[in-house]
Amino acid sequence: MIADHSDRLGAFALLPMPDVAASVREAEYALDTLGLDGVCLLSHAGGRHLGHPDEDELYAELARRKAVVFIHPLRNQATNVPAYSYPSGMTELVLDTTRAMHNLLWNGTFGKFPDIHWIMPHGGGTIPFLTYRLGAMDHKPEVRERLRGATVKGTLRRLWYDVAEIIAPGPLKCLMEVADPKRILFGSDFPFSRHRTPIQDLKSTIAGFEAFDGWDEATRRGIEHDNALALFPRLAEAMAARH
Repeated sequence: MIADHSDRLGAFALLPMPDVAASVREAEYALDTLGLDGVCLLSHAGGRHLGHPDEDELYAELARRKAVVFIHPLRNQATNVPAYSYPSGMTELVLDTTRAMHNLLWNGTFGKFPDIHWIMPHGGGTIPFLTYRLGAMDHKPEVRERLRGATVKGTLRRLWYDVAEIIAPGPLKCLMEVADPKRILFGSDFPFSRHRTPIQDLKSTIAGFEAFDGWDEATRRGIEHDNALALFPRLAEAMAARH
């Protein structure tokens, strides 16, 4: 499909974490042989969230290729916690994104491997809301050293974010306080809605995106497509060739 529609479609490879060695081999094959546009890592695998120092071999390989790495959350399977009655995806996915991002910050992964282009899903989970609390890490010398002297705020501003499942004024304004507007990408989670039909969910996402008054036309156009073309020059070149 990508070969037939190279100016419209791309793909990420899902790496087989927590097996670091196998993930390195799969990343090499996906990026060097298949020529895919990036890789996907889940927010946790096995008994740990992303960012554990034992995974640095993989991050080094991804950084060497200046790879795009898309994070996607999983429901956390923590045991011995109080039960709740609602569907876990309503909160647990964004909370697991939060845990992964915090772990990546705490262990200095963003600082040690600055050439990776990280895309954080769902506006970074609850990280934008928690930025003030996370800023306490700026006063911990060991964390600042791992982040190569960068602040939490400065580190978060270097990341990329999609707006899937956060299309409402509150979370979008919160994200705009944290992110570089040129590193925000449109996203919809289509067709994986479990609460409405996928088409209903997509229409609602587009309507919310168009109604938001917190960005000007240039910013809106960037989030719609220009920012993605900057992140994926292959697609930009393919589109230019078509026109």
